[in-house]
Order: sequence, then structure tokens, then C-alpha cells
Amino acid sequence: MTAEAARAGYPTANLDIPAEVALPGEGIYACRYERSDGSVHGAAASVGYRPTFHARNGAPLLEAFLLDFDGDLYGEPARVSFVADCVTRSPLPRPTT
Repeated sequence: MTAEAARAGYPTANLDIPAEVALPGEGIYACRYERSDGSVHGAAASVGYRPTFHARNGAPLLEAFLLDFDGDLYGEPARVSFVADCVTRSPLPRPTT
């Protein structure tokens, strides 16, 4: 969980993705999040970068918000299955002045 997300009231699971695992393109996805105990939760997941808080460099991040869940996921392995593409991210045009 990032401190920024927790302070905003949106605790998230930030998953380290091995280099050999292919992620879908940047965007927001409906997902199934399977915890190490076998329980499965609906989730909204973001694939991409967090330009508001971090420079856009390195590998993309997978950040999942579990629906109807209140608990600690820190350090826990998980499996995420992508169900549907909800929002595809694209760069915003630069404002003209």
C-alpha cells in the first residue's frame, strides 16, 4: 500500500511483477484478486505509472484496490486475473496558452 493512497482513503495492494510476466497496457481494469489463503476478491487495478508521485521510469506498476475488503495485505503474495478493460490511459494534450 502506498502512503499516498492510504492517506487519500484508498488503500491499495502494490504488487511486484516479475520481469517474465506480461502485463496488459496502461489502464484501469476490473480484476479478480486471489490471496494466498485462496480467498478471491473483486478488485479495480491500475497498470502503469504514478506520475503524480513518482517519475515515469522503470517498469510499470500493478496497484490493486480490493472491493469490500479491510485488512492487511502487506508482503502477502497474490494472483491477479484481468477480467475487463475499464479505462485505457492516454496522454492528455498539452494546454495552450
